[in-house]
Amino acid sequence: MWTQEKILKKVEKQIAEWIPEKYGWTRNPHRTYMRFYKIFGHMVIGQKKWDSRNSDLPLGIDEFGRDVSEGMQRYVDLLRSRGLKLNTVLVLGSRAKGRSKPSSDIDVTVIAENIPVVKEYPMPLNRIVGLKRWFLLSDIPLFMDLEVSQCYTKEEFMKTLKAFDMKALDALYYGSVQYDDGFWEEVKAVFAELESKYKLDETDLRRKLSVL
Repeated sequence: MWTQEKILKKVEKQIAEWIPEKYGWTRNPHRTYMRFYKIFGHMVIGQKKWDSRNSDLPLGIDEFGRDVSEGMQRYVDLLRSRGLKLNTVLVLGSRAKGRSKPSSDIDVTVIAENIPVVKEYPMPLNRIVGLKRWFLLSDIPLFMDLEVSQCYTKEEFMKTLKAFDMKALDALYYGSVQYDDGFWEEVKAVFAELESKYKLDETDLRRKLSVL
């Protein structure tokens, strides 16, 4: 049975486990590879610039001076053109919290009906499915240093939210919605019931989640 105290302790534990991974990330060889991938891809085949459809820059600019909000709209169009049935696309992390630098990556959560689930398939078929999933979610030819950290179906996200996972809570309190088919209003309604039922302290949770 959940209580406010148990929920806060769970979030604190998840954050404590996540912090070493976050601060070790800049020294991770994979991060170096991703930076090379972004710069090389942008120089060779990437979209060098685009005319902004936005009147402001809520997500900042990237290293190449491009409006990240505009890039996200282009990314959403790209996902839909690849056949993904999107429900919601969110930006999290430093971009959503207003503390990003031009070199910051873009932490994205995608909720869609038909994202391939790799673990459902045995080897070596799962590698083929994994490659398909990577392509479906990749930001080629935009090369925005976009990291899809979380993917869900609607049912999976609701289950995660009701389990008070820190990523789901972070999405509710800080997520910047880039696309939505109406599902996010359902999510907020369910979460409002959870907040009321367990008397969650929004200020305290926001403070704890601000480090993500």
